[in-house]
Amino acid sequence: MDNTYLAYIAGFLDGEGCITMVKVYRKDPRNKNPRYKEEFWGNVSVGMADPEPQRILLKQLRDDFGGYYAEFKSRGGINTRDTIFWRLTSTKASEFLKLILPYLRIKQRQAQIVVRYHELLKNNRGKKKDPPQKELDERVELIKEIRQLNKRGK
Repeated sequence: MDNTYLAYIAGFLDGEGCITMVKVYRKDPRNKNPRYKEEFWGNVSVGMADPEPQRILLKQLRDDFGGYYAEFKSRGGINTRDTIFWRLTSTKASEFLKLILPYLRIKQRQAQIVVRYHELLKNNRGKKKDPPQKELDERVELIKEIRQLNKRGK
């Protein structure tokens, strides 16, 4: 992929996007009971109001990197506008962030956290026992750090 394009996307994401960890609940494949376990996944998203100029770019991002794209029509109230939304989660988010990481300036640390967290998850994928406590502790610290970095009104 062209470095200029990746740098442009990184600048766009630095200004308009969000890089975070989201909590998800899924069935625990190691447990026969229908229990759900809490996990965190990396998440990259961009949502925009009054989207006409950016619609082409977000559709291009979906075509190039996958993910979820949606358009929401305004309900016609005061101060409401049409919005568009593009999101990547989990492995796709991590792979995308690896590509643009060298070009990010403002959200570089958040991207590093998502990539590292996903590496830790991959280390334990398919194993029947829980990861070592040291790895679990690192995951918790990464989640705390990204929450602090994304906190509003610092």
